[in-house]
Amino acid sequence: MLQLKKISLFLIIGLLLISCTADFFDKPIDIDVDDHTSKLAGTALLGSGDKANLVLVSFSQGPFEKSAEEQVLKDADVTLTGNNTTTDFLSSTENNFYVANSNLNFVPNNEYTLSISAPNYETITAKQIYPEEVPIIEASISENTFKIKINDNSNQKDYYLLQLMKKDGSGEFRNNYIFPFGSLSKESGFCNSCVSFNDDTFNGEQNFEIVVSKDSYNYNPNTTYKAILYHITEDFYRYDTTLRISFYAEDNPFVEPVILHRNFDNGYGVFALVNKSELVFNN
Repeated sequence: MLQLKKISLFLIIGLLLISCTADFFDKPIDIDVDDHTSKLAGTALLGSGDKANLVLVSFSQGPFEKSAEEQVLKDADVTLTGNNTTTDFLSSTENNFYVANSNLNFVPNNEYTLSISAPNYETITAKQIYPEEVPIIEASISENTFKIKINDNSNQKDYYLLQLMKKDGSGEFRNNYIFPFGSLSKESGFCNSCVSFNDDTFNGEQNFEIVVSKDSYNYNPNTTYKAILYHITEDFYRYDTTLRISFYAEDNPFVEPVILHRNFDNGYGVFALVNKSELVFNN
């Protein structure tokens, strides 16, 4: 009986060793994958007078396609129309972006259309309505918190991005990192020094106070600060949210793929508008 147990043990160990070899379970399997039709993709987050009014144009690839060339198009036609005005964006010689050939002056509540076309690709378009400016009524700061007050628009859903900057020794404003406080705000996926929020819990309220946490490093109550509030479109907010979620999903094999929000017809990417208000203040 003892001899039989030893033989059985050796057989089990042998089977385990065989099963651990590299090709024991190898079996080629054919997978049917639909042919991919490459489409244009655009990224454009625009606002009046903003120096960063840039458009990036690229193209999609299939899951098993690997392009040796850069996935950026430099021969596209990019135009913005709205308020009886058409603005062309020209390919920059300094980087991969397209730059407006004139200053952009958006009019609140007007609709704007961004159109992108390129040889061998279907034209893509997206529409946005420029949001109204929401002024910052007042702002204050402590070692660990940053507060602003605003008058929220009534009878509509509003979306915001909040940023804080601090004047350094050279007189330049630099990012002062802020973080969500409570359930009102979330980390921004687009701006790593900002928080995003909407008015679900305070729609139409006047003199409403938003409180967030801030980086207390080198805190000086006598420093000059700048509060920046971006009134953003819903597409901007949804893009920002999915971008944040995708960052957390990176390198995590247990989460489902995150699909970034898009609003271009016949293509990929996002066109969004933002109206910025600023307030320079001292405690």
